[in-house]
Amino acid sequence: MSGIRLRRGSAVLLVGVMTVMGCGSGERTALAPSDEQIAPAGTDGKIAVVSDRLGKPHIYTMNADGTGVKNVTPTGEWDDNPCWSPDGKKIAFDSYRTHARNNLYIMNADGSNVTLVNTPFAAWDPCWSPDGSKLAFRMVDPSDSEIFIVNTNGTGLTRFTNHPGWDGMPAWSPDGKRIAWVSDRSGNEEIYSTKIDRTGLRQLTNDPNGDQSPCWSPDSKKIAFCSTSGGQWRVWLMNADGTNRHAITPLSSAAWEPCWAPSGTALAFVSDHPGNKEIFKMLPGGGGRTRLTNKLGDDVKPCWGKSS
Repeated sequence: MSGIRLRRGSAVLLVGVMTVMGCGSGERTALAPSDEQIAPAGTDGKIAVVSDRLGKPHIYTMNADGTGVKNVTPTGEWDDNPCWSPDGKKIAFDSYRTHARNNLYIMNADGSNVTLVNTPFAAWDPCWSPDGSKLAFRMVDPSDSEIFIVNTNGTGLTRFTNHPGWDGMPAWSPDGKRIAWVSDRSGNEEIYSTKIDRTGLRQLTNDPNGDQSPCWSPDSKKIAFCSTSGGQWRVWLMNADGTNRHAITPLSSAAWEPCWAPSGTALAFVSDHPGNKEIFKMLPGGGGRTRLTNKLGDDVKPCWGKSS
């Protein structure tokens, strides 16, 4: 069956279109946008994406309107999961380059000064702390996938999760109080959050399908994520405590990997409608859908950073 690919680090997930049950009561679905008019908001900052338009995945940056596209890792080897620093001056990412395994790296926003963040095992999914001093990330240690935190210079490695099963896709709340992540500890992929001191565990979703890619709103009050609830990958929103879950993209086209604009006025996301995987943006209610990329190959993993 044909389907959508979502990556968990180096693993590729093939997700077909199927008939499934919804998440439960209290959810509502946004109506499909009537057209792709230009969104009146979400014009701030820059967006980093992963694209294989030249064959191998590289990291590109562009303006919030899709102009000014630049390949910032032209000599890289499978560069993935870009994440802007809070000040918009640097990008953390993971890559399978010259160290025989996947590693974390930090570079300047223009691609210069690429620096290895040393970890003892393969690492993926970097996410900055709000003060820019640390990275949360996924590491296999040595056979169990867990969330760890490390200083940006590679010191002070600490384990954040410790549970059998797969934990990944960490997202640090902008107010610095919690980290959200994805885990299959319950048997399928759900979104959880915990305080930075590892107390106050919350299971935010409880869905027989897949929930992935949590992204906090700039005010830390909401989380955007993607879910196959209803039989199709869609972008959803919920409150930070998991209440008021609702889809903001329609069942008529797949959508995943949401990321908030620094102003909170828009979301970037991936959709394969029409054609190959491209980057779009929309208003938080689901309207104002605007296509930002239009190239052969797939453009995925958007991360929206502030202007430096």
